[in-house]
Amino acid sequence: MGVSPDLTVKQARSDLIYPAVVPASNAGIVLGGSLLLGGFFKNRIALGIGLYQPVARPSRLEAPVSS
Repeated sequence: MGVSPDLTVKQARSDLIYPAVVPASNAGIVLGGSLLLGGFFKNRIALGIGLYQPVARPSRLEAPVSS
């Protein structure tokens, strides 16, 4: 799976010490699964989980606060 972000950041002020940076593309591994519930919920509700692990580069988000 590849991630190609399409992010635009508009800063309120241009004099900030931390400028906005748009992330680069990344690749990762996806693992997922689902489970159908039985009983009263049969064929009506399912539970699912998904995990994504970046492998090309670590993903990190920072939002420093400056006054």
